Amino acid sequence: DQVSIAATHSVGKTWTMARIALWFYGSYKDSIVITTAPTGRQVKKLLWGELHTAFAKSKYPIGGKLLQTELVKGPEWYIMGFSPQKEAGSESKEQTGSSFQGFHADYILIIFDEATGIPADIHKMAEGLLTSGKVVKWVQIANPTTRSCEFFKTFSDPSWFNVYLSCFDSPNLVANDISNLQGLKRELRKLKEMDQADRLEYIAAYQKPVPHLLSCQWVMTRALKWGIDHPLFQSKALGIFPDVDENVLVQLDDVEQAIAREVEVSPHDDRCIGVDVARYGDDDTVLTSLRGCKQDLKKTLSKRSVTEVSGEVISMVDTDKAMKTKVLIDATGIGAGVHDILKEHYLKDRTV
Repeated sequence: DQVSIAATHSVGKTWTMARIALWFYGSYKDSIVITTAPTGRQVKKLLWGELHTAFAKSKYPIGGKLLQTELVKGPEWYIMGFSPQKEAGSESKEQTGSSFQGFHADYILIIFDEATGIPADIHKMAEGLLTSGKVVKWVQIANPTTRSCEFFKTFSDPSWFNVYLSCFDSPNLVANDISNLQGLKRELRKLKEMDQADRLEYIAAYQKPVPHLLSCQWVMTRALKWGIDHPLFQSKALGIFPDVDENVLVQLDDVEQAIAREVEVSPHDDRCIGVDVARYGDDDTVLTSLRGCKQDLKKTLSKRSVTEVSGEVISMVDTDKAMKTKVLIDATGIGAGVHDILKEHYLKDRTV
């Protein structure tokens, strides 16, 4: 009766939930379906946008009067959508308490879309609807971006049936013979061994039989950019909760907000290049350039010698010799060789 689904990016989460809502509504006379998502925009534009589309394209008449976030066939037979941001705000306890109160029916379906962002008080109210009725079901679905939410708790609660949908469930990855993590790692190693031009051409040639679902292009470019152990890749591609919890210094939500933030660069900002050196193992060398607080360039190098890495750093510095640049190197281990080469090269150059 209770199902929680941790799903990767772009596998049709909202599309599926809208059609489940209509299926339940059409299958049980005098049924009530309640849908919610973290914000009013997500309720109206996403879940209910899909519901409107499905209603209009149905091969069989569904019946009822369709409004923006309501589908009503009778006083005790309807689908209703609301936003906890509006209904469960701090303005009024009575308004919050009314969100899930007063619904009584033999057949009830509750849908939490993007469930990681739905507050704990809404979860508690929804639980109150499970105490009666012939058929009472509750479905939660979300991209598993954080463990600091009620949605995550359902994956350690035996009363919930848990489902994981990863990038390997996308037909676009299956079409390119990537059906598990081992296959993804193998493909990633192949891409890293190519030069830039060949890699871009190879990625562009991936098959995409279902264009609106998660693509192999997106998965592999993010694997190259983030790495498969990065929290963003774990949640948005692998469909698993990232290996972080309440005790970590920087949460995934904070990282996503920082990525989305617009940062202005001043002409007076200095440049800083960070160098994390690897060599011929599975690790990569990463060069990151910052102007003020904004990252303007990142390079990932695979299986490069300290001489080659030093040459890449010099090339980055020389793109704008007029700009004062600081180069920060992790000089432990192999990084010491890059440090010594650059120190010798720029010994007489006061711009670095």
